Amino acid sequence: MPHSLIRSSAYEPDPAHSPWVETHQMLRFGDTWQNELLRLYRRRWPAAPSLPVRGLNRLAQAIVPGLIATGRRGGPVATSDMPWFYARHQIPTDVAMALFLAWVPTLAPEQGAEDELERVLNAVEANPLVWSTEPVDLLESHLSPGGTVEPERRLYALLTEWLAARLAKRPYRTTGGELRFRVVSQSQGTELVSWPPQRYMSQGRTWYYSAVVTITVQTVPFAGSFRVHASSHIRRWATTDGVRPRRRRGATVLFDVPVPWPDLVTQRSRLVPNAMGYSSILKRLAWRNEGPAGLLKSLDLVRSYPEPAELAAHPERYLLGHEGLAAGIVFSYGMGPHQVATGLMPGERAELDAWVEEGLAPYFRRVPDLVRVHRSSKPALLPELRSGDLRQNPQKYAQNLRERIHARRAALRATFRGAPLEIEIFWQQEKTRDHLVGEIRESLGLPSDETTPGDHDRSWRIGGLDVRLRSRELRELGAPLELREGNRREALRQAVLTRREEIFARLGITGQNKLPTVPRLAFVEIGKRELFPSADADPKHALRFGFAHAGRLTQFIQDADHAEAPLEIRAKSAVLDAFRQLGADTLPLHRGIADVPEDLQYVGLWMVRRNVTGPTKQAARRLIAVRLRPGAAEWPVCGWDENKCEWITYPQLLLTLARETEPDEIGWEPPSEDEMFVDEQLAGAIRRRVRTLLYEVRDQPTLLMVNSGNLRKAWPSLANGRLVKDTLQFGRDRRQRIAAYGPDLRLVLIRDRNSREETAQWFAIGQGEPGFASGLWGPENAEPDNRVFTSTTDVPPIVRSLRRGMRKLIPDPQWPDAVGKKAWNPQALELAVVGCRSPEVLREAGLDNVTPDDPATWAAIVHQSRFHDDHQPLSHPLAQHLAALAEEYVLSSWEASD
Repeated sequence: MPHSLIRSSAYEPDPAHSPWVETHQMLRFGDTWQNELLRLYRRRWPAAPSLPVRGLNRLAQAIVPGLIATGRRGGPVATSDMPWFYARHQIPTDVAMALFLAWVPTLAPEQGAEDELERVLNAVEANPLVWSTEPVDLLESHLSPGGTVEPERRLYALLTEWLAARLAKRPYRTTGGELRFRVVSQSQGTELVSWPPQRYMSQGRTWYYSAVVTITVQTVPFAGSFRVHASSHIRRWATTDGVRPRRRRGATVLFDVPVPWPDLVTQRSRLVPNAMGYSSILKRLAWRNEGPAGLLKSLDLVRSYPEPAELAAHPERYLLGHEGLAAGIVFSYGMGPHQVATGLMPGERAELDAWVEEGLAPYFRRVPDLVRVHRSSKPALLPELRSGDLRQNPQKYAQNLRERIHARRAALRATFRGAPLEIEIFWQQEKTRDHLVGEIRESLGLPSDETTPGDHDRSWRIGGLDVRLRSRELRELGAPLELREGNRREALRQAVLTRREEIFARLGITGQNKLPTVPRLAFVEIGKRELFPSADADPKHALRFGFAHAGRLTQFIQDADHAEAPLEIRAKSAVLDAFRQLGADTLPLHRGIADVPEDLQYVGLWMVRRNVTGPTKQAARRLIAVRLRPGAAEWPVCGWDENKCEWITYPQLLLTLARETEPDEIGWEPPSEDEMFVDEQLAGAIRRRVRTLLYEVRDQPTLLMVNSGNLRKAWPSLANGRLVKDTLQFGRDRRQRIAAYGPDLRLVLIRDRNSREETAQWFAIGQGEPGFASGLWGPENAEPDNRVFTSTTDVPPIVRSLRRGMRKLIPDPQWPDAVGKKAWNPQALELAVVGCRSPEVLREAGLDNVTPDDPATWAAIVHQSRFHDDHQPLSHPLAQHLAALAEEYVLSSWEASD
């Protein structure tokens, strides 16, 4: 029997125990300190709007007893009305000053500012620290104009620290043992990390991992209370000697350090996060962003703290503790293999969640469980191809296969409109080529090739579709890029342009007039990125750029000798993903939904925002819009060409993005912890483009889908606290009814975890062990105008064979290999029907005889569009999914030199 409820790992303030007032010792800085420090820092970074206090704050919380939280937002260190320190008791002045004076020199340039640094230090010492005692209501909130309850701003940091500290005081006990947690302060929320790490024996050695619970404060559109989310996962630790963090991303290191002041000895309760990475200036591993590790040396004169290179050389030694301190390098892909698999199963997450619920009481209570709000969880999908049917009922299997083949052919005919589908395979190993050829034939039902396998032209004409296939060896095109000495960005530009010319030469292209008029498809077998000398030498982006200029879309497949998944599975996925690039991903018709216009079109938006630290070393900003028209005989999948202001086919959109995206001169853009930080220039451009789009689609019923986390910095009125039902606002313009942008326009705002845990983890409950459930969910007995729903999908087939109650955090004899099994928690999407034809909208328009929209109907349409015949359930609705995937082709032009 399917589960009938889903339970979220989300909590809301309990009115029976509100307010929750705690007395704090607070430390504020005067204007003199702030002005002097910022002036010094701007000697180093002239455009800096604020001071880099994150490393200082993390160190302070870890080594200053009694410190609860720090002011993370709102000015250089803190403003005169916003404290820097929140503490349970007053911290000795000499301790706070020692910490602060150790940090100040890191703000100054390395040379030429000695006099100014001395002047700042004197000014700091001449202005004493001022403590005050003040009560703080940890549940304080206010109601937005649109009906969303928001917590006071400082609670996003302060409340999570309080809750994490409460939880860390209590061990998590389960069958077989217990775990104890340390607190780790993050820029978004607060983490609990089980410490010391757990051990798992496999392949003759020990692998290490910890449980992690992340606490964040969130809001929900139009909800009467704010939320606390508690998400759980596994963190793996690097334990292989000589680990090499990826140059582009570096690695995170958590330190377990003692308090450096002997007279303030206290029990360790925190871990200190640091970032290390390869320094192109020092030509070695180094600490990044003036992190707390560098400050520890000047504060603790007794102990010796390891350098990044020493940590990387002997990670297990320091993970287990060495000379009074411990440090763990957080494992990430690219560091080699790890025998601990990711993920937790629902049963174990439910146990952790119960522990959290008990620890948050009495001030917080769990939000109510959700019930199904629509009877049909999936659209009209084609029958699934089951391996059992192939053996037991081959006729049924063959019929299901024919239906899928006919659907793919129809989708390709609608895109190519009589033009041939031309495919090229650039291979490094013959077995990869042969598997790709076989999958192309099987996916489209093409007749078997009677000729000897090898490099020769093939062609088929079947079902109104003309398919032409050619294969050739990749050879030098797959070699690492040759990077000249000197400026890194210029060297990469020259290497990319050279590779493009090599591609043109291989294809016989001598002028723009020789480019194909219809996009072609190129499969490219490429080496694993870790095999190239450096990230810049990886030719993947150069190949995509060069082939796009040659009129080819690229579908990469990893070379057969270094890939983890079987070649048969990878070849099949590559072919289906290639059809997606060709716009052959048609949307299955919705099912069980009435009163929906037959000519409804779906429009998904996605904002691309790349900076100069990315793989192309070019900044780019681009708004991508994809339109789906299910059942359309021609061009069912289109993209918006913002230069021509017209809809073009999806494959043409991809090539246009690669050829015409101009570099964006962002300049120095410091990281901002302020969620309300908005780039006004970008916001103005987005406003103009979205309005143009809405004008172009107003002649047909349109469902507009926007990802909140992706667009709200450029479109700030999408923030939960600024939403008002059935209205749209751009910038400072007057708010308007959504009908002003089209009489049949509906807007659904989609929210995912967004790396900030904005949507809560979940598990299904009912009879038996907690598990998974697919469907659209909402509050039981919700008001008719409820606008917020939760969408969940199926788990991948590999997870279906795992027991829902499998335990990994504390090894259990019943599951000796459980730690090595990958678990899965499908992402829940929050669907907020912000704009529809509600009774109020219709009444204002004088349409009293028109039936109002049911918001659940439009949420169900969005939910069902996460399902597709040829893919596992999508992380987002198809139109938005295609818009996000188009980001692969946003390759800023390398034509112009610096």
